[in-house]
Amino acid sequence: DAEATKTVQARLDTIAGPDFEQMMIGAAEVSSGLGGVFLRVSWDTTVRDHVFVSKVDPDMAWPEFKWGMLTAVTFWRTVGTENTRIWRHLERHEVDAAGVGVIFHGLYEGTANDLGRLVPLADRPETEALAGIVDADAKVSTLTEGLGAVYAPNILPSSLWRRDPLGANLGRSD
Repeated sequence: DAEATKTVQARLDTIAGPDFEQMMIGAAEVSSGLGGVFLRVSWDTTVRDHVFVSKVDPDMAWPEFKWGMLTAVTFWRTVGTENTRIWRHLERHEVDAAGVGVIFHGLYEGTANDLGRLVPLADRPETEALAGIVDADAKVSTLTEGLGAVYAPNILPSSLWRRDPLGANLGRSD
């Protein structure tokens, strides 16, 4: 139906926003050099009043595949350093027993060689806002069926990694 198509297109235009094209160009550049890129559902009311798509470089992700399909992925980023101490935010995307996407958030205080110990999200300004939205298990539901992240390989297969359980699912660079 034409009216439904217009409604869906309007929602997609809102989610994409004015910088979607530039973000996708950047994702393609990363994918070309590193063999792939991850795209995830994001929301941050200090940035936008609706959900949006963001990219994650593949060297900041630990994916899990089953039969060649992404079933879970953990993203990480360094949010602070002080002398030898490093704080990392881990964001794990998976689906619950009902098939709904969930995202777990954790803040870890460690060193360059050790992830370290789990500390409260409120301990760092970069993750403080998450402390108010996660449940007792440090989880947020996407309220939608399926994983809240996808992997877009650059070129498949990667002949160098074809026998590796994880690498066989990853793309190769140009």
